[in-house]
Amino acid sequence: MVRSKHGRITARRIDLIVNQDGELTALAHELTHVVLADRFEGRTPRWIDEGIATRADSPEKRSLHLRDCLHSIQSGTALRLFEVFKLEQFTSAQQVPAFYGQSLSLISFLSVHDEPAKIITFAEKAKDIGYDRALKVCYGMEGIPELERKWRAYVLNGKHGHTDLSAVATGRRS
Repeated sequence: MVRSKHGRITARRIDLIVNQDGELTALAHELTHVVLADRFEGRTPRWIDEGIATRADSPEKRSLHLRDCLHSIQSGTALRLFEVFKLEQFTSAQQVPAFYGQSLSLISFLSVHDEPAKIITFAEKAKDIGYDRALKVCYGMEGIPELERKWRAYVLNGKHGHTDLSAVATGRRS
C-alpha cells in the first residue's frame, strides 16, 4: 500500500504472508509495487503496476498468468487493450485473471518489441499525450488497434510463454 498527498509519497506498507516453508514468496512482487509508486508519484497505471510486479513472481506463477491470458483471448473474454489501459476497478471476478495475464503478457511483448526501459517512457508519455500518440512516438505504431493486433498475434503464436521477462527489470533486451 502506498499513499500519496499532493504528488508526494506519504506512506509505504507491504503486508506479506509467510508460506509453509517460511518464505516470503510475494516480497519481490509487492516491493515492485512500492518502487513503481515512487517512480510514478503514487499514480502508476494499473496495467503497468501489475504487469511489471507480476513479472517478479515465480516462473510457475507467471506461467499461470500467461495461461489465463491465452485462455481469455481464445474464449473471447479478454479485455480490449483500451480497457486494460484505463482499468482502475474490476467489475467482475472474471476480469481479474484476464487482466493480470494480459498485463504481464503486454509487458513481455513491449520488452521484446523494443528496449524494456521504454515501457516506463511509454506510460509517462501516455499520461501526457494519450496512448495512441505515445505508441507512435515510442514504438512507431499507429495506435492501440495496431498494438492490439500485434500483441494478440504474439500471444496466439505462443511467444509470450518463451520470453525472458527478467529483461524488464534489468533493462536488457530479451
